[in-house]
Amino acid sequence: MQLDKYTISEHELIEQAIEIIEFNSSRCVIVVNSTKKVLGILSEGDILRAILKGVSIKSPVKNIMNIGFKYLMTKDEEKIKELLKKGITLIPVLNDLNELVDIVTYQEYFETKW
Repeated sequence: MQLDKYTISEHELIEQAIEIIEFNSSRCVIVVNSTKKVLGILSEGDILRAILKGVSIKSPVKNIMNIGFKYLMTKDEEKIKELLKKGITLIPVLNDLNELVDIVTYQEYFETKW
């Protein structure tokens, strides 16, 4: 999987996050630092709530990212199904150092099942 399609640096602007979300069609983006450690997730809803509170789209994504995100340490089929049923559209798969090693997307998961 092309991980860069779903990630953004913590220092990038909300405006760039919107462009990535539009490009990847997953409704969210994974926020990483320079070593690819996952710091949070930023969804369309997070962005809309921030804008309604007056946050500029020229602000860094680290200011509004969700640090309480769901993730997997392995591609466990049952856990994937459980998270997808909750409406999560992008699930990061992390290693022991919280570095991004893979991603499960709602769309790709169901494409491989049919």
